[in-house]
Amino acid sequence: MRRPRAIALMFALMLAALCPVRSPAQGQTGVASATSSVRLAEVENPPVTAEVTAEKRKRVITIVGRKDDSLIFTESDTGVGTRLALDTKRMTSTWFDFKYDRADVYLLVRQRSWNKAVKLLLPVIKPTFPYLDLIDNNAVEPAFDLANYMMKGAEKRRLLANDDEAQLALVKKQYASAYAVYKYIENAAWSPLAEMAALKRVQCLLELEKPKTAARLFEGLQDPQVGDRAYGLYWLLAARIHVEHGRFTEAMDASVKSVCFETKDIETFPDALLVSAQCYEELQNWYRARDVYYEVARIFPKTEWAELAKRRLRFIVKQGFTTEDETAAIETVFFGLNEDMNEMVDNLLSRQDAGGDAPAVEPVEEEIEIDLETAE
Repeated sequence: MRRPRAIALMFALMLAALCPVRSPAQGQTGVASATSSVRLAEVENPPVTAEVTAEKRKRVITIVGRKDDSLIFTESDTGVGTRLALDTKRMTSTWFDFKYDRADVYLLVRQRSWNKAVKLLLPVIKPTFPYLDLIDNNAVEPAFDLANYMMKGAEKRRLLANDDEAQLALVKKQYASAYAVYKYIENAAWSPLAEMAALKRVQCLLELEKPKTAARLFEGLQDPQVGDRAYGLYWLLAARIHVEHGRFTEAMDASVKSVCFETKDIETFPDALLVSAQCYEELQNWYRARDVYYEVARIFPKTEWAELAKRRLRFIVKQGFTTEDETAAIETVFFGLNEDMNEMVDNLLSRQDAGGDAPAVEPVEEEIEIDLETAE
């Protein structure tokens, strides 16, 4: 019976939406011909090792800073005191030498231990932030993952904060840090993740309770096409901005686009469902709100999404908004089903109350130190 119910839910959603100088040696090509000597000014950054390709020649260098359109770097054969400049316009790829255990990160993500994943990745990825604009570099994707983990850690902490002001302050700090990382990623105009990073900045601003700034930034972004990676997130944010302005019918329409016409991205699909359920609540369609919250809790067990859905289900049950049977339930009208949704909701909530389910959210990990700029 689960598949027809899911189809009924989707139909209901769609229906509701109607230094020293060194000259290159003579005859050298590649990196050497694209470099010049420089005096290191206010450009020094923590050193980071990378294999760069310029004019079809690869070389391993240690990048120590930037100046205008040039990388400042050293080579092992030049001596510690010598600084060279490499024209970034002549570069075609940059491969940073990351040293961390990817299996450890994968395990932490599977465990939803977001802050631990951030603590592992941040010191490795952070030195590359000033260079994320370099064409075809391998740091953009892990930086994007890092910022996502920062956001998920903030969401988890907020869920357990229980109005604790100190914890909520840490939540804002983490969102601001994620915003700063996305801002770096947005410089990578060559990567499709730059568009996603711009949208994620809007999302961070909404979480930081800056809806006007978020709306202004969002208005400057281009509508993605169906099938684009950014499609689901774009319409999720459109829905949230409509909610901020009390336009719940428009918010429902946008959330439906996010749910029904994208690739069911795990980062946007459940959030879009929760926004649609919120809209149903605001429109006082309690039966549809109940159904959507139930599906979120069922499909995404032991997650922050499920915990939020269960909290709203408890509220709806406590208020008795769905005690009476619907005059014509959509499952009965279109599919001839006869499920008792109230009973199913009670069973789902009672399993957790009786300890039958594992806790939806584990305790928040220890605080992490994130020394990044705050959101503007």
